[in-house]
Amino acid sequence: MVTASSTANPLRHRRLLDELTHAVNRVSSTDMRDWGARTAQTYTKVLSRRTRNLGRTIKGAGDAIAAGARGTVSAARAGHLRSFLQTSAAAFATRAVTFGQNVQEGALALARVVKENPREVAPKLLAGSLSFLLVSGGPDANGGFPDSDIAIGGIGAHRSLFTHSILGGAFLETLIYSLGDLMEVAHVHLPRDHDPVWDVIAKHSAGFKKALAMGAGLGMVVHLGSDGTWQPGTYHGIPIHLPREVHCAILDVNAAAEGIDVNKKASPFQSRRTFRTANAKAPR
Repeated sequence: MVTASSTANPLRHRRLLDELTHAVNRVSSTDMRDWGARTAQTYTKVLSRRTRNLGRTIKGAGDAIAAGARGTVSAARAGHLRSFLQTSAAAFATRAVTFGQNVQEGALALARVVKENPREVAPKLLAGSLSFLLVSGGPDANGGFPDSDIAIGGIGAHRSLFTHSILGGAFLETLIYSLGDLMEVAHVHLPRDHDPVWDVIAKHSAGFKKALAMGAGLGMVVHLGSDGTWQPGTYHGIPIHLPREVHCAILDVNAAAEGIDVNKKASPFQSRRTFRTANAKAPR
């Protein structure tokens, strides 16, 4: 049985790395070119999906603001402004309560699934949680993938448009599925007596990739939402001057577009190989 403690051995880490290198080096140039083409197509596909989300978000926000403005003006002219505002506040409170109930029901449903099938669900939940923490930067949303722009270009490059938008979210999702696809392609080239963890990964790769992608998506939502609200800032590299409020609005809209996308994760790759268990005959 593969456990966390059994994979923490430095010697085993060395073996896993050697086996992966062995397998990838034996993937044919044709398979590698096909993998590269699929990766490029995937980035285009997931970015297009987010772009549609972004358009719907902007349109929805604009329609809501326009409707609210028209309602406010009409109510003021009719002398019913106070009543209109009270009704609007009550409707907002109802939506907030409904949202909270949906979150609670989702958490309870997840807890039931983990309780009923912990061996299969718990590892995927752990993978998704780790992905969320690594991308978001933790509860305070400082660090993580979006803030990698600081490591690359210094503090002056902070809040680059690539890492702090749907562009970065699409990159992360593509990276997760692309690496998973490469591992499927390389799996058949593993040594005959390879570590059994590769077979576990191959067998459950679809679930793990989806969990990692969803965790990363949620991490982007939290980080971008934080930078647009309680840690407001401005983008780096935008050639025209915009008020800080506009920068924050752009961050929030991108966070909303990523949020819409979280439940749409599904591998764009079809399985390319039938995984081979340890000690099965390996190709020369």
